[in-house]
Amino acid sequence: MRKLFIHHALTALKRVKDNRVYALDDRAKTELGALAVAFRDIELKENGRCDLGKLPAVIEQLAQDLPGLKQQRPGPEEEIEPIPHDSLGQPIANPWVTKNLTDCALIQQQFPRLAAWWKECADNGGQPSLAMIDRETKAKALREKLRTLKYDEATHRNNVFRLSGREGLHAQSAFVNANEPHVVLFFKRETEPVSMNYGNLTVRQKVARRDMQLGHIFERASKIHAQWLKDDVEKLKSLIGTHTTEIQQAEKQLASAR
Repeated sequence: MRKLFIHHALTALKRVKDNRVYALDDRAKTELGALAVAFRDIELKENGRCDLGKLPAVIEQLAQDLPGLKQQRPGPEEEIEPIPHDSLGQPIANPWVTKNLTDCALIQQQFPRLAAWWKECADNGGQPSLAMIDRETKAKALREKLRTLKYDEATHRNNVFRLSGREGLHAQSAFVNANEPHVVLFFKRETEPVSMNYGNLTVRQKVARRDMQLGHIFERASKIHAQWLKDDVEKLKSLIGTHTTEIQQAEKQLASAR
């Protein structure tokens, strides 16, 4: 059963945009398998059936608190909201310039990006500065570079920051000198292992606060994974015991043959 649900979990993860399935080791695959079993259990209990097609959405939600599941790329571009106009088509004044506290509160609540921009404009006499425009232009260009930066299984396999020793240091130094800082940071971050962090109470609490149903699945997965680990330890002990007995028997046979 474990292998089957690990397969289901990997299939689901591959359907998540910017997934890091290539970075999974056997431990992480087993952790994800436990998540698939937990999802199945909760679905059967509450709905009487299980649709594994929903599992990618569960992983997508979890990635908000388990960033290692996905590549860290910017989301879709969020432009500053349009300036509100009155019924005659006139734009409203910047309330941080006019000191209109009521409008400040409303803009902050309804148009948070516009609010941040207008606050900064107010500190510059009511208009955006060239430095503000230049900063936003460069930040937008950088976000686009990160969205389009190629990084896949082959790239991961050849990531120089996964190398160790003197060979690794030389390759990493050359890479840093040849690439822009955002590329270097991205490649370094990609060396971080994938983990479901079942043993981390803070993570479990964050997941539960985000969504109660998701919290139940995650808690169930944690217990399933713990039981799997326990089963593995018992199996290993059994194998060691069997091998110890076999060795003792062989030694006795050897002694009697002398």
